[in-house]
Order: sequence, then C-alpha cells, then structure tokens
Amino acid sequence: MTIQEFRQSKDYAEAMNKIKNYSKGFTFTLNYAEIPKEKANALRIIMQDCIKDGIVESVSFGLALNGEQTSETFKKLL
Repeated sequence: MTIQEFRQSKDYAEAMNKIKNYSKGFTFTLNYAEIPKEKANALRIIMQDCIKDGIVESVSFGLALNGEQTSETFKKLL
C-alpha cells in the first residue's frame, strides 16, 4: 500500500478522528519500539500529517543507543 492509498483508507480516517477528538492540551506517548514495524510506520505518517495540520505538536522523543527513534510524545493543540 502506498502512502496515498493509506491516507484514503478507513483506518487512517478513524485514527485522525480519534486524535482530533482528544481534548486540548492532552499529552500522549507513542512507544514505537513496542509496535510492529508496519503499524509504527503508519502511525508516523498519521502523526506527521497531524503536525502539518497543526492538530498536535511533538514535545519529546526517545532514542535507542543506535540512534533509532523508540518513542515520541505529542500534545494536542486544537
């Protein structure tokens, strides 16, 4: 599945609606290290789109010793 196909999927729409319904100021962390790689990649796409649309901001992230991102914390803006 391409990124454009994913953005048109039901799963993408459901995830975006869920994030949009969080209350303003809500902070949450996605632990990418505990999520299967395919789902983590999908979440990264969703969260990048949320940041681009001004829905959330990234407030911190975790790194493994090898430099791989293991987690990221977001804050709901709108």
